[in-house]
Amino acid sequence: MSGMAEPATDFEGKCNHQLTIREVLNALCRALDLSQGHSPGHCLRCCYIGTRLATEMDLCRDEAEALFFTCLLKDLSCGSEGAKGVLDRRPQQGADIALQMGFLPSVADGIFVLGEHWDGGGQPLGLKANEIPIQARVALVAQVLDDLAEATGPEAALSELDARSGSWFDPSVVRAAHAAASKPGFWDMWSVPDLSEHLFDQGSAPERWPIDEDRLDEVVRGFARVIDAKSPFTVGHSTRVAFYTDLITERLGYSRHASRWMWRTAL
Repeated sequence: MSGMAEPATDFEGKCNHQLTIREVLNALCRALDLSQGHSPGHCLRCCYIGTRLATEMDLCRDEAEALFFTCLLKDLSCGSEGAKGVLDRRPQQGADIALQMGFLPSVADGIFVLGEHWDGGGQPLGLKANEIPIQARVALVAQVLDDLAEATGPEAALSELDARSGSWFDPSVVRAAHAAASKPGFWDMWSVPDLSEHLFDQGSAPERWPIDEDRLDEVVRGFARVIDAKSPFTVGHSTRVAFYTDLITERLGYSRHASRWMWRTAL
């Protein structure tokens, strides 16, 4: 190819790395925290709290798995109101992205109704009490507990849960939060060097979620939808960048495998 740069063989080699579920979801959680202005590790801490509450409540395997991913991916529904069109569309879009990424419908359901309150005063459907899926009831407590504990301290956070028990929160989940918080090591989540290692390498993470090339593509597409929703000026931006990147890498003679990775990077 006269006048064209030779493809970077070092990049071709790096493309052979086999991603793990921990690497993919850890990256997604970091992106969600950054895009929503949370402190680093927020989604992982919510997931950690959720797993501890699941243990206290003796949730079954399917319920615990739905809760695990609902906590990790809860912020898929967040974004710019202008970019989404109307506020009511956000929960549905978050659920749609979860399904696009290949997660179970129970995870999408948990994300969709995360804003529901025990007394029926929440959004988007006005569900109440046990009409709200258990994964959403627990995830709501987990995210509020993390936010408040970081801002006001653990004792004040638990007091706020008590104040909203029976209105916002399922009282049984609040009791489980108190039980979990009283156990040694519960509040160490802010000092653990790599909380993802605890979640994914020490048995807390569900085992059923294989990563193959097609699934990874859909996860990356989901990443792009979340990030582009930050502003009405960036809707579709990542998709367009990826399209042009694909054209350029083909012109430069990269292998299809390497081009696929560059397309993902552009997204």
